[in-house]
Amino acid sequence: MPPEQAAALYLAASKIPGVELIFDKKTKEFLGERQVAVEDLPTGFKEGTVTGRSAVLERVVVDKAGQRP
Repeated sequence: MPPEQAAALYLAASKIPGVELIFDKKTKEFLGERQVAVEDLPTGFKEGTVTGRSAVLERVVVDKAGQRP
């Protein structure tokens, strides 16, 4: 994703109540996300429980959109 669109996406997401994105403090690169229950859920998760997480492990550059590394 081009930097301008990435910045717009992250800015828009940051305006959603309860959303916090994880960035590298030095490079400002997006590192991943963590999902936390904001209330007790019927699935059994209690408020404050981490319910999911993901991390960016690799980034690559390709020659055209849709191309796989």
